[in-house]
Amino acid sequence: MNHYLVRFLYYFVFYSVTAGLTIGYLYWYLYFQVPLNYPALTGMQNAMKMNPGLSYLPHPDMYSSVIVFRPRETLNYFRMVDEQAAFLHRYRYSSNVGMLRDCALENEFQQDQNRPCRYYLDAAGPCGARTRFGSDFVCVILKMNRIFGWLPDPVDNGTGVLVKCSGATEDDTFNLGSITYYDIDYRFTSAQIQVGKVENGSFNKIYFPYRSQSGYQQPLVFVKFENVAKHTFIRVKCWLIAKNINVDFARNEGCTQFEILVE
Repeated sequence: MNHYLVRFLYYFVFYSVTAGLTIGYLYWYLYFQVPLNYPALTGMQNAMKMNPGLSYLPHPDMYSSVIVFRPRETLNYFRMVDEQAAFLHRYRYSSNVGMLRDCALENEFQQDQNRPCRYYLDAAGPCGARTRFGSDFVCVILKMNRIFGWLPDPVDNGTGVLVKCSGATEDDTFNLGSITYYDIDYRFTSAQIQVGKVENGSFNKIYFPYRSQSGYQQPLVFVKFENVAKHTFIRVKCWLIAKNINVDFARNEGCTQFEILVE
């Protein structure tokens, strides 16, 4: 009996000490070695280096880049609406919204890297939630990948990182119809948001750099494709424009590509 008791106590103490050392090491490593407010790998050590990427919504199928619009098919249409609405929900109802700044003050802006600017969803124009992200036309939300500490170097007369979309070929461009961009720039000009822009959209520079600020809202560009040819498979490419962004369609760097099919 004593033999079994000694063996039990031995293994109990052994595994207790082992577990305690393991937990203590993990606590020390996570608390003192892994930063809470910034990534361990930044700059050129980051997977994206210092070259931001571009992504889009809706993206209903993770295995496909085809956006199929079936306005008359309720399930398909509302699935895409729900995806966009869920993404934008934190812009409107985040608990940290009150900590954000309204950086558009009398056609100027004030920037505080520790207190980021708020992004107002009325910038969506006709591609907003009130219109269910468009029903008579196709709306796509574009967003940049966040890179810690990255600052844009805008091209001449650029308000930030510009973005432009077109068809992959001349036929795709023709079938894509007219393209209009909606972004936050209207708050800094006398432009009407419902009019939009036809040359390009802009991710305004006041939203950079991203430094894991509490409540940070990344800038968006809403793209409206109007008079899109129906029952036609259309390839679309969108790319970023800035002096310090390299665009490579083959490697999908600084750009995004998808397909639109309106039925």
